Amino acid sequence: MISEAIRLWLKQTLETDELTITTLSGGANNRGYQVASHQGSWFLKSFSPHHTQSTNKLTNEFSFSQHLWNNGVKSIPEPIASCKQNYVSLFKFTQGDSIECSSPKLVSDALQFIERINDIPLDNKSLNVASESPSSLIGFHTIIERRLARFKATENSKCLKELLEKIQNRADKVRCLLPENAGVKLERNILSPSDFGFHNAMKTKQGLVFFDFEYAGMDTSWKLLCDFFSQPAVPIEMNSLKLFFDSQLFQHIPIQRNIFLTTLELTHLKWCLIMLNEFIDDIQTRRKFSWNKSCITYDELEEVKSKQLAKSQKYFESIAARIESASTFCDLSAVK
Repeated sequence: MISEAIRLWLKQTLETDELTITTLSGGANNRGYQVASHQGSWFLKSFSPHHTQSTNKLTNEFSFSQHLWNNGVKSIPEPIASCKQNYVSLFKFTQGDSIECSSPKLVSDALQFIERINDIPLDNKSLNVASESPSSLIGFHTIIERRLARFKATENSKCLKELLEKIQNRADKVRCLLPENAGVKLERNILSPSDFGFHNAMKTKQGLVFFDFEYAGMDTSWKLLCDFFSQPAVPIEMNSLKLFFDSQLFQHIPIQRNIFLTTLELTHLKWCLIMLNEFIDDIQTRRKFSWNKSCITYDELEEVKSKQLAKSQKYFESIAARIESASTFCDLSAVK
């Protein structure tokens, strides 16, 4: 339900009393609405007022979108206005289709988007550090440790405990493959949407449109590349690595083959844990908000947990083959 305060803000912002508001589905952490009038159509994003990071996420996403839009990047929804008091932001509504599977053309378009936003002169003072951006190579392992710690406060099933132990053990083994200077500070010299993948993009008549920049900011090229090729919702085939390795932004990475393969595997393990978020109490609260439900029944929650556990287990089992595939394209690029 939209509160009267938000309705009033919308009327004042759009300068009309005639608004039709339709609830949209699909959000994992936030609520989405289509707002329409005779003047046009907009997307209203509503953040949970009960989450401590909602204001930061709202502000970060809107300022990042403004930064891109004001510098001529139009392959994103146009930012219109935001209201911290009501935890909402407003964008021009974008009509498009979700992306079900990757392709070389789509990967090329995604790379062009990253190159385009990194052509913009940087104003580091107004741009945040991207979410979970590791300050060093060892930080890729630290992220996993922090995420694993969040499960200690939950009642875990036997199957979940077994998977968490496998992830922990593998992460610790992979950590040993990092170089001796893994603690040296990494340069955050690339602008990144952070949660970057085709799950946060749509096909439109004008081309791809990217959205969801809550976690965006300055990042390392290692993390951006590893996250893009680890995202499980719309998997990217490793043969597309060549496109990125040919880019000036990432051409240094295949030269450091072992470091890349190590950070890539640690990132895959991180995504195993992200898929298990439904087991964490704080995440469950956010899901209740985004699903627009005052409560989620025990059976509903258990069904979601079961599905996510199965997805994570399957993804974990696929990691070795994906890393082996990535190593092939590292070798090909390094000897080019």
